[in-house]
Amino acid sequence: MSDGLVAAIWRSYRSPRGVMADRMASGLTESGAQRDLWIACGLFFVASAPNAVRQAQALDIDDPVSGAVAAHLFGFIFVAPLLFYLLAAVLHLIARAFGGTGGFRAARVALFWTALLGGPLAIVVSVAGVLGEIAAGPDFAALAGYLSILAFAYWLWLLANATAEAEGFRDARRVVLVLGAACVGIWALLGTAIAAGAG
Repeated sequence: MSDGLVAAIWRSYRSPRGVMADRMASGLTESGAQRDLWIACGLFFVASAPNAVRQAQALDIDDPVSGAVAAHLFGFIFVAPLLFYLLAAVLHLIARAFGGTGGFRAARVALFWTALLGGPLAIVVSVAGVLGEIAAGPDFAALAGYLSILAFAYWLWLLANATAEAEGFRDARRVVLVLGAACVGIWALLGTAIAAGAG
């Protein structure tokens, strides 16, 4: 990553809407959005590696670690980008239903840029989890879970501000509420589906 990109990421943690406005003013390019997405997926792969290795070690198969790392690599290189493109389209359609004026490309730029902002957060949470487990053992898992929830909530705030700017909303608080409600709804649906499958 160039110094300019690192500086923009750092500034986005304090002023996500301002940085998104600067990016829109400089022109929204598909190649720039894809660059952000590829870097984000790479960072998420790195962040997921310790957990993948930990889970793989419990499997009773030959060379489980290599298999787990390969599976995660495939997921983040081939599957995750497609899911992000789909999520960006859904995000724009929801924003348009609430009066958003941005286009599909603006939604992709906002989401992919915010995904890039989430990469370092995921790595910090991952490293904290590994160090906490080394220092405190498995009892640290609950605290690591709370840290993950806080990081995700902060990431939602970043996404809401970037989306508000990209879609022309004056107030990002409405976007935060809609995104939060959507996450709670999806969480509840997943919980219901898992409970039904287990029963």
